[in-house]
Amino acid sequence: MTLVYILSGILLLGALSYVGIRREKNERLRFEREELARLEEANGADDPAPAVGDPEPLSVWDPSPVSAGTSVYLGSNGTDPLLWQPLSLPNPHLLIVGGSGSGKSQTLKAIAHELREACAVVILDLHGDLDLEGAATHELHFRSRYGINPLVLSLDQKGGGPNAQREIVRTRLHRTFAPMGSLQLGLLDRLLRQCYEVRGIRHEDPTSWYREPPSFADLEALFQREIAAAKRPEKLEALRTKISPVFDCQIFSRPALPIREKGITRIDMSRLSSEVQFLASDILLRHLFREAMLSGEAPPGKLRTLLVIDEAKLLALRGKGDPLGILNRLATEARKYGLGLLLASQDLEHFTRDILTNVAAKLVLMHAETAIRTTAGRLLLETGQLQALREPFVGLVKLGGGGWKRVRVRPYYERL
Repeated sequence: MTLVYILSGILLLGALSYVGIRREKNERLRFEREELARLEEANGADDPAPAVGDPEPLSVWDPSPVSAGTSVYLGSNGTDPLLWQPLSLPNPHLLIVGGSGSGKSQTLKAIAHELREACAVVILDLHGDLDLEGAATHELHFRSRYGINPLVLSLDQKGGGPNAQREIVRTRLHRTFAPMGSLQLGLLDRLLRQCYEVRGIRHEDPTSWYREPPSFADLEALFQREIAAAKRPEKLEALRTKISPVFDCQIFSRPALPIREKGITRIDMSRLSSEVQFLASDILLRHLFREAMLSGEAPPGKLRTLLVIDEAKLLALRGKGDPLGILNRLATEARKYGLGLLLASQDLEHFTRDILTNVAAKLVLMHAETAIRTTAGRLLLETGQLQALREPFVGLVKLGGGGWKRVRVRPYYERL
């Protein structure tokens, strides 16, 4: 009988918890709707906000506003322009989520185009469809002129040097080419250490950190020498085979690609495999973040660089359980160094709580039916609000602490 009472109590507590959660969600939804109505009334709107499922009252764009500085004209809600002002928000990050054909790529290009004079814009283009007029485009492939060197050192004596870089590279290769056992990780660490030692770079001597760093060409050469000299080379051969894509593509053995200090730099990775795309993106973002930190905190009201990442799921999913995953770190720490994030994906499920919490601006475009429930639940929207988004460039935008507003985004091709 005691067991029955205990089980009954557990069930009762579970039911009360569920009711409390539903009540809290409903209260927050009510607050969002009231806040949206209040803001529209303050802006002089004559008509109330459209109810869920009503036809979109967004047939006209206002072409007159022009983005100035870091104020970006997103589009119109039918009567008023909607501006994304990243430096007036808690952080200069924007997340775009929408299904295939919803207008994500055109929206990314439009924002990058508007900010090209205000800061450096670095685009990681994984599909090869984010070409913009006036952008400096660098393709990464087997015969590309430039590449990304994972073995370049941070010169920060408190957190840099070869020991720190070995840890970063070993961890990234482990995550990219999992599973990798402790024996293979030990072999990899030893060879990475030798790469630096051959170049005369020792962690105990910070003056040696300024020497020319090794590249993955040095790592591959060490593999070949060790395999040739070993009596039982099977373990070395297995490890070399596992990470062979980083040697085959050769982009990790070439001069570092140049990044513009202002204007748009587009890095086209569309010809690389997904594993190499992940590794190259991860290493490049870490390098840019490190350089920003070495430059010190940005002056108030200064956006140094906007990092644009289409199909961000490639990085988000692989680093989802990693608190030091580069997107998690950028979302939580990059603001004070003048770095902004512009992320796009088809499914909100790809992003961690850290990213969703620390991205102040969100734009929701037309969704696939299977993704609606996830987005609605995580952004406290009603499913009917997302089901009502039935055409490209029509969406809902939330800028900081304000409520959600309807928007028709003005695409890139209309801004030229």
